[in-house]
Amino acid sequence: MAGTARLWSWTTFHREYFAGYPLAPPYTVLMVELTEGVRMLATLPTDIDPACLYCDQPMQFRAFELEPGASIPGFAPIS
Repeated sequence: MAGTARLWSWTTFHREYFAGYPLAPPYTVLMVELTEGVRMLATLPTDIDPACLYCDQPMQFRAFELEPGASIPGFAPIS
């Protein structure tokens, strides 16, 4: 995988909807379309303001480390 994508859609959760989800609200979930053509869900790293997002924005893979040895997929805008 190239590790690049385009932002297709996103939403920010301001309360807990899924018990046990590893991130505390608020957090942003992205739908990205990988360069290879597959769409997937990923997390926006918490150090990035979701106000800067826009549709079709170029994104780069960035794993979101929950704790040592445990990560979830994330994507961040390419600057």
